Amino acid sequence: MHSRYICKLFYAMNEVNKSAMTKINGEIITGIALIFLALLFISAAAVNSLWKMILPADFLLIALGVAFVVLGLWGLKKFRKKSIQKH
Repeated sequence: MHSRYICKLFYAMNEVNKSAMTKINGEIITGIALIFLALLFISAAAVNSLWKMILPADFLLIALGVAFVVLGLWGLKKFRKKSIQKH
């Protein structure tokens, strides 16, 4: 009886973890971090004139961050379609 309960508990935890992992992935986290870093550099450029020299690189970081977020969302959509077709 005790082992059946533990097996059901682990199965339920596994299902919860699967559903939580289909909402965010590494690409989305990377994209958010790059966008945050670029915004931090842009705010530093508002204070210091030396940081203004690398302002075009900050916009490149924002573009890369957005690209990573889009790639992550595209990957999640593809994963969800694949898992739905499996069942």
